[in-house]
Amino acid sequence: MSINKSKLALGTVQFGLDYGINNPKGQVSYEHIKAILMEAHQNGINLLDTAAMYGNSEAMLGNALQELQLSFKIVSKLPAEVTTGGVLPEVRQSLEKLQVAVLYGYLFHDFDTFKQNSALLEELVQAKKQGMVNKIGFSVYYPHQVEYLFDHHISFDLVQLPYNLLDQRFEYLFPVLKKQRIEVHNRSAFLQGLFFKDSQSLPVHFQSIESKINTLHELSQQHQIPLAALLLNFVQLQQNIDQVVIGVDAIAHLKDNLMSVDFLEKTRNIYSDLKQLKEDNEQIILPFHWK
Repeated sequence: MSINKSKLALGTVQFGLDYGINNPKGQVSYEHIKAILMEAHQNGINLLDTAAMYGNSEAMLGNALQELQLSFKIVSKLPAEVTTGGVLPEVRQSLEKLQVAVLYGYLFHDFDTFKQNSALLEELVQAKKQGMVNKIGFSVYYPHQVEYLFDHHISFDLVQLPYNLLDQRFEYLFPVLKKQRIEVHNRSAFLQGLFFKDSQSLPVHFQSIESKINTLHELSQQHQIPLAALLLNFVQLQQNIDQVVIGVDAIAHLKDNLMSVDFLEKTRNIYSDLKQLKEDNEQIILPFHWK
């Protein structure tokens, strides 16, 4: 198996917000956004992931793509607080900001939004029937949320979920999703940059995984695999993942990620060692628990 660079998708939360535990630069400037989009397009990345809750990310993307005359498939997400108008006005607003006629995907950003008002799903189905959206689905944080969808026979096309060296909770569901022909988009391959922090500079909250961070950095150095490549290849070696959403704040970071393919076989050789870094403590692997 080889990695297709088109399997990489570009996350855009940094384009609209100051985001990430290891990001000293803050929100990405408009000029840098244009440069990153151009580099991504030229290297075969064809999907962008955004959301109404990512600050002004949608508007920044829409302006940049229009100015550069570039076309990408775009996935966006419903705000957690839906206006009284319902789903369709939210979809139309995303289309307007992004300056596109149709979205590749549109997801419930907050699973509780769906749980508290399941009628919203029918509105999203209507958006799909009207040709505003190609695929509908859910952004999830917990495996039990996917199980709920299956148990209640909820029809959906796309799911976005976290999976990385530490967070391997969803692994048992990948074959089930594949069998149901549900497209799987992965996020948090870098866990908001946590993996790149030196173990000595970790906040107190992360002291329990200090040895795992040390082991990860040692494996990277010992086998001469750049850390970004190690993290990305671990995720991409999971064959049931269709797209790996990566966030970058500079062209150099994007180029580093695109080079991950060069280290695929080296990563495969130590895959079993990487699997052992699994962490079950949700206070660590789910960033909304971080202080």
